[in-house]
Amino acid sequence: MTEIIGFSVAFVIAAAATVSLLAYYAGASFRSGAIGARAFIGLAVLYGAMYVLMTLEDFAMLAGSVVAFVVIAATMIATRRIDWYGRAAPATTGQS
Repeated sequence: MTEIIGFSVAFVIAAAATVSLLAYYAGASFRSGAIGARAFIGLAVLYGAMYVLMTLEDFAMLAGSVVAFVVIAATMIATRRIDWYGRAAPATTGQS
């Protein structure tokens, strides 16, 4: 299809369809329009970054490295308080 309408238009159509479907699914799964909207925004940003990386030629390695660093840093910050192994002290109910 990119031979007919061009890469950019084909990418936007495919990305819009995918992002919309995934955002709808997230919102329906969690029964929350706010979660669906957040999923839409987050996925749109990721697809935008992917488009930029795919169209860069001279700076593709640098841009990819920066994006990878930002994603890893955001993941580390977002999950820093998760008790992955369940080693935290159990909450007490205040009864003796």
